[in-house]
Parts: sequence; C-alpha cells; structure tokens
Amino acid sequence: MVWGGIVVLVLLIIPIAKYFLQTKPPAAGSDEFMASPPPQSSAAIEPRSPAPAAVGGQPAAAEKPAAPGVEPQVLKAKREFDRAFEQWYRLPSDCYQWQSDQQMAECANHKMQARREFREQFEASRQ
Repeated sequence: MVWGGIVVLVLLIIPIAKYFLQTKPPAAGSDEFMASPPPQSSAAIEPRSPAPAAVGGQPAAAEKPAAPGVEPQVLKAKREFDRAFEQWYRLPSDCYQWQSDQQMAECANHKMQARREFREQFEASRQ
C-alpha cells in the first residue's frame, strides 16, 4: 500500500516539476508580473531624481527621438512641465494607502486638480 502511494506521488510530482523547470519567469518590466510597491511612510517624500540616462545602450524615455510630425520644442516643454510638477506635487497623507474605491477616486481627482492649478502657475511664469 505504501509503495503504491509513493508511485502515484512520484508520477504526479515529476510532470509538475518538469513544467516549472521548463517555464521561464516573466521578463523584468513585463506586465505579466507586478511586484507590490514598497510601503509608504508618512514622512515627507523627497523630490524624485531625474530619470536614469541610457541603460544597456538604449536611450532613456526622455531621450527617444520625437514622433513624426511632433515638434521637438513641444515635447521638451511637456517634459519640463512634467518634471516640475512631479517635484512640486505632494500626495496627501491619506492617499498613500487607499481604503476604498471612493478614496482612490478622490486622490486621483486631487492630483488632476493640482495639475491644472500648477499648469496655470507654470504657464504664467513662462510668459
């Protein structure tokens, strides 16, 4: 009886083990696997550092050539605004960990409203 159980167990485990040994993990940066973000502390968040330069010979997102028909000046101005906003914006403390869908929507609305207000100030300072 014991030998029969061992044989059945081995016959089940070997195909499963082969499957997992042959299956490759998802590539880094793919959408197949997303690790959970690190927990946020309630302490003040420092401004983000600029995006890294070329990695592995590939240009960083900010360095990629412009799409056909789009003026480089427009893209440069948009990147400049995005960087300035990300350094200026501070997420409200209750938005670090959502408790409900309503709270998530309120946090998203807060960021959109802050972005609109910042855009007005940013454009006024550029004129």
